[in-house]
Amino acid sequence: MSGPRPARPEFFLALLTTALWAASAFAAIGMLAWVLDREPVARPVGPAYAFLALLVAGVFLWLLTGFAVQAEHPWVAMLAAAAGVYLAIVLTAFVVDFGLLVEQATSVFVITAASLAASTTALAWWLATVRPPRTRD
Repeated sequence: MSGPRPARPEFFLALLTTALWAASAFAAIGMLAWVLDREPVARPVGPAYAFLALLVAGVFLWLLTGFAVQAEHPWVAMLAAAAGVYLAIVLTAFVVDFGLLVEQATSVFVITAASLAASTTALAWWLATVRPPRTRD
């Protein structure tokens, strides 16, 4: 029999940075909506769409960041995070309505969320490489 499975601190760090991404995305999108005097979703959809889209994007970002912190360089993971979050939000819009897909594909709010995803992936990678987790002896 083998002993207990080793802890995976990479995915816990990824969970924390994904929570940071969600909070900063909500804040940035809210401030951007206030500055631009625009709604993030102009079409008549319920509030559940935004939460569903960010939940799908968050799960993708969490998994990607969990593997990205183990990489030697963060650049590919940053691009994958931005593209993945963008596609997750846009494809979730496609499930609701094709017009919503077109609106979200050209939305500055989605681009902001994708940019923040790339930066939080880089932050997680930096935190994992600057101070690697201690191992138990």
